[in-house]
Amino acid sequence: MKGRVYRTILVYLLLFLISFMVFDSTTLMIGIFFALIALYHFSTRLAKKNQL
Repeated sequence: MKGRVYRTILVYLLLFLISFMVFDSTTLMIGIFFALIALYHFSTRLAKKNQL
């Protein structure tokens, strides 16, 4: 389970870095960063819910 969480964190971080290289706008980066945090939060909650 821990390896899977680390892998998803790495994927989200890579998505953030790729979007930073493509779009060079600070406001857009902040919005994408918070969107990725929200996506990670809800995906982990869903995974925990499905385990029960």
